[in-house]
Amino acid sequence: MLKKFYYTIIMILLLSQIGYSMHIAEGILSLNWVLLWIVFALPFVVWSLIIVINNLKSKPNYIAVLALIGALVFLITSLAIPSPVAGSVSHPAATGISSIILGPIVSVFLGFITLLIQALFMGHGGITSLGANVFSMAVVGSFVAFGLYKLSRLIKLPYIVAGFIAGFSADISTYLTTALQLALEFHGNETLLNVWMTLFGMFLPIQLPVSIVEGIVAGVIINMFINRAKEYIDPIVESK
Repeated sequence: MLKKFYYTIIMILLLSQIGYSMHIAEGILSLNWVLLWIVFALPFVVWSLIIVINNLKSKPNYIAVLALIGALVFLITSLAIPSPVAGSVSHPAATGISSIILGPIVSVFLGFITLLIQALFMGHGGITSLGANVFSMAVVGSFVAFGLYKLSRLIKLPYIVAGFIAGFSADISTYLTTALQLALEFHGNETLLNVWMTLFGMFLPIQLPVSIVEGIVAGVIINMFINRAKEYIDPIVESK
């Protein structure tokens, strides 16, 4: 009964050493889940592409800000951090920053481009798992960060605190979703909740401090943009 669950744990530990990433690696997901996560992620990717193209046409300096934040997302998510769990590695999500500065939809676009490049050229994640990874990091991470940031501002929390919450929640929600994706694939006869929380618990020893650090960085960067370059913040972020 526990065979699939143990298999999942072993595969995560082995593939984390090969893939050097938190992303779900190539070959982990069955065809049904590969296709399903593509179906879930694709509408957001298409939507984000349309928004980016429109913004590039209507905003003269948009390409510079897009490139800056895109490079930041790529850099941050490429930072492999050794984990105490069987030599695995991890990294921040960075979508908390991009979703607040450029909006959650454009953040999906940057997350997709980052994950695609990492899958093709860096051995992080994979093409078959791209839909799942885009959904967890680019979609869930971006929208959770954006929603909690808006809620934080609604109750008048300072920008730096709201930015911290955005960065922290983007990271944690990404890993929570990744754990759910793996649990859905491999829970077998075990209860989904039990396998999900067990897998998420395996991420936490390293990911909790990473999330805190990412929250601090996000808070500082977002606060800096608000104070010094507010004109580049997407209107949806600061709309009342």
